[in-house]
Amino acid sequence: MRRVAHFSLIATIGLGVNCGTAETPTSPTTTEVVTARVVVFSGTLSVGGSRFYSFTASQAGTATLTLASLARGANGPAVPATVGLGLGIPSGADCAMTSSVTTGAMLTAQITGDLQPGIYCARIADVGSLTEPVSFAIRIVFP
Repeated sequence: MRRVAHFSLIATIGLGVNCGTAETPTSPTTTEVVTARVVVFSGTLSVGGSRFYSFTASQAGTATLTLASLARGANGPAVPATVGLGLGIPSGADCAMTSSVTTGAMLTAQITGDLQPGIYCARIADVGSLTEPVSFAIRIVFP
């Protein structure tokens, strides 16, 4: 019996020594912060016309285009027309679109796209619904 008690005492001491857990050092984690830039591209869109604006993404990230307004004149009433809105890459004197929609002015982004560092463009075009020139404002958010 004495031998069993002695063995139990040694086993208990051995378990007590191993109860503490050593923490494995971990490498610090890094989080890349992508700072978004905001540009408002505005101007006048003529009947049957198109306009584009080039911008440079300095890092990878998501871009959004929002056609924020279509109006008669700079401070005129809203125009309920639809136009073509696109995101693409400059090509000569135009913008070769990689993503496009036909839309009216809204408060939410109509186009979202993942970009790598490089030069891109936003394009607006009449799709046949304009009866007079309109003022427009496009909000471009990009990395």
